[in-house]
Amino acid sequence: MPVADADPASAMNWRHRFFSGRALWSAIDAGASPATALVLAAGLVRTLGASDYGLIVMALAVSALSTSVSPAIAATTTRFVSEVSASAAMQAEVSRVLTGSLIVVAVMDVLLLSVAAAFAGPLSAAVFGSAIGSRPDIIPVMLLAVASLCVQQIDGVFAATLKGLQKFRPQAIAEVLCRLVLVILVIAAARLSGSVKVTLLVYCASFGISCMVRFNVVKRSLDVRHLLSRPRSADMKKLMSFSGWMWLNAIATMAYGSVDRIIVGRVSGTTAMAEFNVYMQLAQLVHFVPASLFAFAYPVFGRLGVNVGFHAAEVKLLYSRYFVRCIVISLSMAAALLLLMRPLLRGLTAGVLPLSHESAFVLLIVNFALLSVSIVPYYATLGLGSARSVSLITSISTLVSLGMTVILTPRLGLEGAVFAKLAYSIGVLSLYVLMRRLFKSAGEGPHAMAPAS
Repeated sequence: MPVADADPASAMNWRHRFFSGRALWSAIDAGASPATALVLAAGLVRTLGASDYGLIVMALAVSALSTSVSPAIAATTTRFVSEVSASAAMQAEVSRVLTGSLIVVAVMDVLLLSVAAAFAGPLSAAVFGSAIGSRPDIIPVMLLAVASLCVQQIDGVFAATLKGLQKFRPQAIAEVLCRLVLVILVIAAARLSGSVKVTLLVYCASFGISCMVRFNVVKRSLDVRHLLSRPRSADMKKLMSFSGWMWLNAIATMAYGSVDRIIVGRVSGTTAMAEFNVYMQLAQLVHFVPASLFAFAYPVFGRLGVNVGFHAAEVKLLYSRYFVRCIVISLSMAAALLLLMRPLLRGLTAGVLPLSHESAFVLLIVNFALLSVSIVPYYATLGLGSARSVSLITSISTLVSLGMTVILTPRLGLEGAVFAKLAYSIGVLSLYVLMRRLFKSAGEGPHAMAPAS
């Protein structure tokens, strides 16, 4: 268990330095993914065309649902690594947490790949419909999409370990370099082959390279000869206990970000799906940028949550600072996107897509601005151990949003899918209420602030 800070003033100075320095690396790290997605979208639309690019997006969306267990393990890994990062036996404990997480993810990935291989035909027909499902390459496309996401989730465990260790600089550098290699290799494969299968094969191999790179970064960060060590039964029990609720949260998050793409593709076709995805990639920057900047808050609150009663005043102060700054950044991003909307969309698609639903894009910007209100409450409540409450809020909000997506998309098209997303953003505002309740309980005594599980 981490030792409590003896000097509150010194602790606060350290937190300030933490925010001003490591927030930048945290932002670079998390921002690399949406930036890569934008570049890939522009490159693949130009090389493969709108229809094949839409097919890749749909296949990866389906695969993301199947691998939703892995982000739960990654989030759990970050929290427990941050807890043991100040212990005397830090290296051994981190190695056990990392190995336990990799075991769980590897087992689940093997099971998912086996199920995908056994039912690839019926699954493809059910997801894509008869028109797309009859393509001769659809089954290998589905299997490669699942495999690429499985490898990506293993890579995510190494990334989560670095975040838990608060090694944001090496994690960010590794993320940027690996994403750069991914973009170069995937776009080159698409241009040279013109094949969806080859493109996804290279996509999968690129994440394999990333796994090897990040493995070595973690090893060097811990300064150990052997990175992996056999986890104890207590380690696995603790890991599975917390991650149980995190799985529900991960499934809800994956469903929120993937199912609407599948529905739009089924209802309106892959070209409309490609247009919708371009709108999403741009509009979600309103949420991604502040979420990236404040991603470091999760391990910070996780470390403080070990002795939350002692750190209650510091938690309140940090929460207030982060919350206000997060909202300001989000609103600034939203205003910038609204002002530059048309040149950004034209530059990204080069006239390949029709871009006939600008109102949907505006609504998406509003949606992600609203969702940004929940960023800091989300990190804080999870870091303080309220996994059950967070998971229930996100899963219920997702169910409502998906129900509305099924109803509204066939009637209103892309605008209907966006209106359904607003239901989720409104629902997760409950996280703000949850955090206020934690603060209220803290006022009842010096040690009253406890996780609202």
